[in-house]
Amino acid sequence: MSDDQNQPPQFNFDLRALREKLLKLTQKELAEAMDCGQELISRLEQHPEAMSLEFFL
Repeated sequence: MSDDQNQPPQFNFDLRALREKLLKLTQKELAEAMDCGQELISRLEQHPEAMSLEFFL
């Protein structure tokens, strides 16, 4: 079994575009809606590879 099979699937997701263009929210507003800190939203926008699907569930 290769190491790739042990890793969760990666996906390319533009959280900033979703937030700004579709949802029309600030980072702070999205953070409040998702019950997390604005710093986390900022970090995820800068490093989308750090996002997991579980974060959105």
